[in-house]
Amino acid sequence: MTTAKTDLQHLCPLSLVPRNLCFTMSFSKGHGGVMSLGGTSSWLCCRFSGDGRPDITALAALTTGLAAKAMPEEATRRLHDALLSPQTSGDEVTVWMPEQMKAFHFLGWDGDGHFDRSTCFPKTPPQLGDVVKYVRMLDDQQNQGHTVIHLSSETYRAQSAVLVGAGLVLSGRAFAKGAWAAIKRASPDMGLGAHKGWERFPLPFSFDGKTGETSVTVLDCLEGLQSARDCGWLDYRTFDVEAWQLLRRKFDASWLVPGEMLAFGDPASTAQNPAFPKLMLPKSKAKGTMFQDLVPSSPVSDSTAEKVNAASPVKIRRPLDQRLPNWSDMTTSTAATADDSRDPAEADSFPEFLSEAGVKHVVRLNYSYETDRNGSYVELFRQADLVLHDFEFEDGTAPPLRLADAFLQRCKTWFKEENGAPPNIAVHCKAGLGRTGAIVAFYATANHEISGPAFHGWARMCRPGSVQTVKQEAFVRALSAPSQRNKASSGRMGCFKLWF
Repeated sequence: MTTAKTDLQHLCPLSLVPRNLCFTMSFSKGHGGVMSLGGTSSWLCCRFSGDGRPDITALAALTTGLAAKAMPEEATRRLHDALLSPQTSGDEVTVWMPEQMKAFHFLGWDGDGHFDRSTCFPKTPPQLGDVVKYVRMLDDQQNQGHTVIHLSSETYRAQSAVLVGAGLVLSGRAFAKGAWAAIKRASPDMGLGAHKGWERFPLPFSFDGKTGETSVTVLDCLEGLQSARDCGWLDYRTFDVEAWQLLRRKFDASWLVPGEMLAFGDPASTAQNPAFPKLMLPKSKAKGTMFQDLVPSSPVSDSTAEKVNAASPVKIRRPLDQRLPNWSDMTTSTAATADDSRDPAEADSFPEFLSEAGVKHVVRLNYSYETDRNGSYVELFRQADLVLHDFEFEDGTAPPLRLADAFLQRCKTWFKEENGAPPNIAVHCKAGLGRTGAIVAFYATANHEISGPAFHGWARMCRPGSVQTVKQEAFVRALSAPSQRNKASSGRMGCFKLWF
């Protein structure tokens, strides 16, 4: 699958800013700010009211007045002139409001078709695909000499801050801390307590949106992007957004550590999705009958974790007439064999996908009783020459250190078996979010130059919903990068490096 070209049809010129929005012209503390995006482009965060469309002259005055505090005089003057030029409503000046743009999923996460988030607090870090699209689109506009005005309401300030900071970090124009400093200058109300801090994101399945000291922040997201850039996990110019999205929607999977650690939900539960009816077909093209015990009904979490929807959120329960046919009525034939020219996400079934992705080891973190009695995929995966391993621990909790260390030791063994190459390992729990995110964080901080807080931010963008409870957040955020650790220390703060 090739990288999709930037879709500029989703941009809106100033004249197309929604009619029901206008600016509250207030310069008081905390009501607005401007941050330069390079050239004459800027990010403007302010209050909106519902009395009409913004007046261009007033917008120009507000924008340049605030920009004068953060931008050189010449750049401010160019911005003002551009806003007032006859081309304002044409191609020279483009206004974005990502929170109202479908191209950016309205700066939210819909659960990818696997989880119902309709009752959850909507605030979440931008999805990685949307971050990449934003930076590419900004590049395209600026390379053409256009002025971009990124508008955001206070409600979506944190999400927009991640986007504008990503533009600086991924392009190499700033480090994460430098980008965050610029964002704070444009957001003067940083004195609020942690529970009210706009820069924090709540737990992914929170009802009330409360945050605390363990919450992921805008800075965590920016440091996660910086680490991903430096570790070679992400190049925004070549990242395949379509393949990344398909992988999540089809297989409920994400490469949290690209080429090494694949996080995914319980395969038997994912296979309930009627949009992809072949996920549990074996690789073999020989005809025969399917196993009759592969797909369970939707599992229900027995969570005792904090007040979130579930420690492992319940996957969407399909109506009976939308579920898959009885396995006894299906044959083992598949649509295609492995094709080197296609992305593994385009495979028809889990065995095909894992094989084409180079996965040899599958690690299960949830207990067998957490899925329905007839929900085993064991025989199917073993027939596909996948080696299965159990590292079980309680739902909603962080991995015990002894278990996490044993997991790293096992990874070291697999590394030796691959003659020094990092093995591709697929890890899942029930939803592939909480326990999976925590133990992959333990692995990543042991082997790559990324801290726990940075991985926290990266995981919430790369695989939305990752790290689900306060206990898991605290565990992940206590981890440190190899360069930050004392080599003589032990335990999770002294995890050994495997291949660097």
